[in-house]
Amino acid sequence: MTGFADDLELARKLAAGDALAMARFEREVLPKIDAVVAKIDASPVFLDEVKQVLRERLFVTPRSIGDYSGQGPLIAWLRTAAGRIALNLLRPEKRDARAETSELDALPFAAPGPELAILKGAHQDAFRTAFQKAVASLDVRDRTALKLNALDGVPLARIATMYGCDKSTVSRWITRANEQLLERTRAALAEDLALGTAELESLIHALKSQLAQSLVQILEPPTD
Repeated sequence: MTGFADDLELARKLAAGDALAMARFEREVLPKIDAVVAKIDASPVFLDEVKQVLRERLFVTPRSIGDYSGQGPLIAWLRTAAGRIALNLLRPEKRDARAETSELDALPFAAPGPELAILKGAHQDAFRTAFQKAVASLDVRDRTALKLNALDGVPLARIATMYGCDKSTVSRWITRANEQLLERTRAALAEDLALGTAELESLIHALKSQLAQSLVQILEPPTD
């Protein structure tokens, strides 16, 4: 049973067009993307445009809300989608300016905290380098499965069909890839930075809690 059963049930009802679920989504869920979009463009008109595109992608055929698999919080999944939509909707000159800023500065983190302050502070360049090296070191199949699921929101069952295996096998691949990412990033940071154990573990905790968003923003920023 997923740790996000309530989110998964809400997504199921939304996919079915349940009126009460839709009202709850508009009232309780959708406003939580505002802060992510505001980091990219704070104008109310732009926010409304992002929300409308997000609604269309979630609820108009094909309904991508059905791709939510309960692997993480629904709001984190939606914030990632909203951030990518917002970046794609920017006028070219603004998009070019955003490309010059730090990827980590634009990360749609679900909940700011002390770990995030460390991650976005003096060690962000070292973190990014270590994380990218860790991703590059993964087995090609595991890295592809992880990217398909985290970046593109492809359900485990669909990835399993692509590889001719069952969903539990793909889940094991992704779990292993996550574990290897964390361990290899930790090892690289320990080697490159003169950090105490507590500070190093705070960096890794920030990565662990926000792994999917880190993949989206660091590995595959929007290019169009």
